[in-house]
Amino acid sequence: MTRETPSILKAGTNPRSKSAADNTSSVNEAIEELAIKLRNDSSFPLYRQVADHIMEWIEAGRLKPGCQLVSERNIAEILHVSRRTVRAAFGELIAKQYLSATHGCGNFVLAPPRKREIRILALERFRKEYPGTTPRHHDLIHEAEKRFRLQVHYKYVPDLENFQGVLQAPPSGYHGILLYRPPQEWMDLLIQKSPAVLAEIPIPLLVSSREMPGSACHYVSPDHSGQTRAATERLIHMGHRRIGYVSGLLNLGHMQAAYQGYQRALEGARLARHDKDQLLLDPLAFSQSEGDIQRFLARRRFTAVVVAGSGFSASFENAVQRAAIHTPDELSAILVTEKNVLERLALRWTSILYPDDVVGRSLEILSTVVKDPSAPLFQELIPFHEVAGATCKNV
Repeated sequence: MTRETPSILKAGTNPRSKSAADNTSSVNEAIEELAIKLRNDSSFPLYRQVADHIMEWIEAGRLKPGCQLVSERNIAEILHVSRRTVRAAFGELIAKQYLSATHGCGNFVLAPPRKREIRILALERFRKEYPGTTPRHHDLIHEAEKRFRLQVHYKYVPDLENFQGVLQAPPSGYHGILLYRPPQEWMDLLIQKSPAVLAEIPIPLLVSSREMPGSACHYVSPDHSGQTRAATERLIHMGHRRIGYVSGLLNLGHMQAAYQGYQRALEGARLARHDKDQLLLDPLAFSQSEGDIQRFLARRRFTAVVVAGSGFSASFENAVQRAAIHTPDELSAILVTEKNVLERLALRWTSILYPDDVVGRSLEILSTVVKDPSAPLFQELIPFHEVAGATCKNV
């Protein structure tokens, strides 16, 4: 004879009603998920994990106001924890007005007093920025905080060892981790050791503005390969048959992806790729990039060029102006850049623009995963768009 698993929820005054049966089924599924997800090695104590999940269910409507929960003993049995743990969780839920306790009758679900703010930990190395720019993503994160009712706190993480330590034991009180444009070594760790590393992280993690192919990470990113491929194909469509390329060193994953887009466009049109037509720069070597670009343009054989990466946009424009190159008569060019960078340039460049709301979409998805840990893996590329300018012409 099979022993039935007790339900966390009493169906109410009419246990035969369809609504009551649906509630019971929904909560049984949720509590079984929680029994699997409770972690003894988490930085959050078990009672907090139980309380947080029940709060999330109430806020999401999975537990309806007026529903009665079964006894502490039965819930402890379902979750394989002590009654003391369940009692502490219920005490927190009652104190925060998510449950009411009636002596002799049990615990009842209340309408949530307010939506909890989700607290996100953004890990940063606070790298150097491009000349004349500020960390714009901080402003974008601040805008998203207000839109999605979040609190984002920044934590300085100086090295890989410290990064691993924070992932395994994040500070208490946070519901998710955001990595915005993480260093390559952080990405390599997550890709090479995923999902083993991810399994050790007690809260959801999302990578923003970097692709993580082959990993089990949530990520939201521009389509780096697609952007440069579209720019190159645009020039090919205009009749150019030899196209130069300026971008960053290929030791960075997103720069390598961008370069592959350029290569694929040439291969698709059966055009030769010439090593002398490519200039790969250190994105942080600000003082020498303009001179390198100017020398590169002086010996050019190509009739058009793709400049991939916001950090090179101003240097490229300065090099063109100093060399007195007339665009588009002498050289057609497309920049793959950000809108705020393009707006600061003097010439009207034809551009493929990075999508505006990668940061906002990242935090929207991360908040979704925090609210529903059973949500599917999100790996999303945000579409780009083209801005026409006077720096391209048909040949």
